[in-house]
Amino acid sequence: MRRSGWFWSLLTVVLFILVYLSGCAREGEKEQMVVYRGNLQRTGVFESEPLVQWKKVAWKFKTRNWVYASAVVAGKNLLIGGVDGNLYALNPSSGKERWHYWTRDAVYSAPAVATGVVYFASMDKYFYAVSLKNGSEIWKFRTRQENYTSPIIYDNLVCFGSTDSTFYALDKELGTLQWQLKTGGKIYSSPALQGDTLFFGSEDRHLYAVDARTGAVMWRFDCEEGILSTPALAHGRVYFGAKDGKIYALNQKDGSKVWEYKTEEMISSSPAVYQGRVYIGSWDKHVYAVDEASGALKWRFRTEEAVLSSPTACGGMIYVGSRDGNLYALDSATGREVWRFETGGSIACSPLVYRGMVIFGSEDRFVYALE
Repeated sequence: MRRSGWFWSLLTVVLFILVYLSGCAREGEKEQMVVYRGNLQRTGVFESEPLVQWKKVAWKFKTRNWVYASAVVAGKNLLIGGVDGNLYALNPSSGKERWHYWTRDAVYSAPAVATGVVYFASMDKYFYAVSLKNGSEIWKFRTRQENYTSPIIYDNLVCFGSTDSTFYALDKELGTLQWQLKTGGKIYSSPALQGDTLFFGSEDRHLYAVDARTGAVMWRFDCEEGILSTPALAHGRVYFGAKDGKIYALNQKDGSKVWEYKTEEMISSSPAVYQGRVYIGSWDKHVYAVDEASGALKWRFRTEEAVLSSPTACGGMIYVGSRDGNLYALDSATGREVWRFETGGSIACSPLVYRGMVIFGSEDRFVYALE
């Protein structure tokens, strides 16, 4: 049967649209990435509906041991590690387990996810890549010591530090070593990324800026004591805390110090940078808010125990845990306590905000979702 010209024109348009949309889908899949602290700059800011007042526990999931790791959500999976050695994939709406992957030691690392692959580290001296769909192992890479840090993804590399004092860059598809940088101390600080530059701290007292392509050190800044804190990057500066009790702001380009603010005890918490302020916890039991530009104190909030948890910012709220077992929700502008939720153990993670819920783990072995 002979078809008219309009039919072939319509078919051409439809085929073009299908090809275009399939290309967009592939591009979207390629660009989809989930990392610790909400973004590659590790600012701790979530663009989600905030939980202004918690009404109930939406769900809680019991693990076999303490939960210190922070959660991330990728697609239909909430991913969180436990001291029981498992990386769990849960339904973020119900808390029902989808799958788990067991390593041979504790998982403190928050995973990074890209193109259907979950990357995370374990205390068993391995770094893993597993399938987001079902948790099946894709590859694993052995380090010389335990691994605490949360990885970051740059181009075809997945990057992380280890307590063997080495910072690694692996091919994210094959797990093969591309470059490594030896520091003078154990690495507990997770890397942040701005452009082609990685920033991370070491127990050797230095904050490093490293070329992500080659591992070449661009500059390093010397603190009085080691660095456990993960740096946050914003407006051309690097913000982090150190065991010397100070909050630092450095120039990203050359590592020159812009300001510092001294707390009363060591800092292992990582900062959130939100609406012109830097928020961080200290072992002196306080949560601090300091001016991003000057380092001047805006407010501080006292808990009953040390604050190892890294604050999360969302919708005018700051969410942070304490070793006193409480998750606190604070007004970001004033530091006023809006609400608190008590668990049966210390909270050391960075809370996750997801669709109006706050999700976090506790030393009482539970993962909680509040709504």
